[in-house]
Amino acid sequence: MESKKQISAISFGKSDGKNEARQPNFESLFYDGSGDYEKLKNDPLKYLIVGRKGTGKTILARYFMKKMQEEKHTYAKFIVAGDFTGEKLKNFNYNVIREEEREIFWRYLILNELTKMLVEHENGLLSRKWIGKLKDIDTNLMFNLEEMVQENVVNSNFGGSVSNHGFSVGGNSSLESKNSKKLKPATYFDQADKMMETLLKVMTRVKNKYFLFFDDLDEIKIGSLQRDSDESNMTLLSDSLYDFVVALAYINDKLLDAGSKSRVISTMRQDIVDQMQRKTKNFNKVLTDNGIKISWFSPMIKETPQNTALGKLVLHKIKVSIDSYHDMNNKALFNTVFTQAKPQKRPFSFIVNRGFGRPRDVIEYLNLIQEKFPTAESINFHMVTQVQSEYCSWFYDELQNEISILGRSEDIFNTLELIKKNGQGIFKYKTLKINLEKGDKEVKVLGLKDDLKALFKLGAIGNYHKEKGSRTATVEYSYREGTDNPDFSKEFIIHPAVQNFLSIK
Repeated sequence: MESKKQISAISFGKSDGKNEARQPNFESLFYDGSGDYEKLKNDPLKYLIVGRKGTGKTILARYFMKKMQEEKHTYAKFIVAGDFTGEKLKNFNYNVIREEEREIFWRYLILNELTKMLVEHENGLLSRKWIGKLKDIDTNLMFNLEEMVQENVVNSNFGGSVSNHGFSVGGNSSLESKNSKKLKPATYFDQADKMMETLLKVMTRVKNKYFLFFDDLDEIKIGSLQRDSDESNMTLLSDSLYDFVVALAYINDKLLDAGSKSRVISTMRQDIVDQMQRKTKNFNKVLTDNGIKISWFSPMIKETPQNTALGKLVLHKIKVSIDSYHDMNNKALFNTVFTQAKPQKRPFSFIVNRGFGRPRDVIEYLNLIQEKFPTAESINFHMVTQVQSEYCSWFYDELQNEISILGRSEDIFNTLELIKKNGQGIFKYKTLKINLEKGDKEVKVLGLKDDLKALFKLGAIGNYHKEKGSRTATVEYSYREGTDNPDFSKEFIIHPAVQNFLSIK
């Protein structure tokens, strides 16, 4: 075997999918161990990519887009919240559109983006007539939508006006109501239907395929959606993005029924999807038939880490980065890069157990090791522990970002403070409750049980149970076992990375 290479030669990738997709070797580094790319490519019913933050939703969508762009007569476009919904929602002030009109609103916004693609790429004689008609309908829809929002603003007793630049707060609603042009919603709905009908006529007349991708819609500015000051960010996002998914399903169904191979695809965060499930009893059918759920964690991480999805992902990146490692079998290569002095000190298992079973966590940890020990030829347990504090600080920031979008986020942060003050890595609910009742008044927790449920679902805490006389304990985390509800009769254990950050032994 050739000599070992420095770990600085390995491209582990970026923790942010957008940044990884910008790398020149992105396509070669992409790993499709679970076959999600093949599902997306070969099943025209799939248009939702669902997963927790950091599981690779954006990477999968970007890779699929790049592969589609390589095909003849195929066009693809990627849209994120900042350059799509943010501007549109600001202009049309989503919060004053009636509930029954919101799905039509999203439908128009999706169709508008498809129309832009068709106008740009279709110049043939066969489609020119329909393209012109499509442009006229688009213009009328834009005008009608602005009028409908203006009417809704007046009817909602909102001061404001709609100019060519969109809605602006201010003005006198009583004066505006005298001048308001009454628009029947049916007029707008009819125009949206005409746009769909005309777009399909173009799609069935041309040989080009179109793929439109939406990503990071959870980054919509909440102020654009606010209806009630008491509504949580999660409720606002899930309600609005549910309307988006309904519109997405409608348009994709129409494209399929017309025999078009074009598709509109969107990523969607798992926690937002979970909230949508509570909204309607039929949403699970959409996820089952039209969704791809990304999951990485495997219980084999201790015994055969090189055979787990996360292990294979890392090995794939190593083989692509270093030619002399390319033909090595996975076990030999894994033992070359990750060395262990004792069975209980496995560096890779240590890394994985300090994350949520996501590629983002593993990649961030490996990049920190690489940055601190660039000339090392392998990764050992000592190196892993040397960067643990820095990693755990990053990990806690990730956790805070996820908490901030939840309802009662301030209470959940207060409960974390209570757990920190308790100072025990393993604790009972009853003990924490007693400490809360006896403790200082600075920590205000109104719903301790609900907060612990939220932290359990996030993976910040897990259930811990050890039978009397047993050497080993059973530890259950939601991201590993797939359960959202903790057992309050058992003890709780703090996630290792959170425990490290909170300085709890």
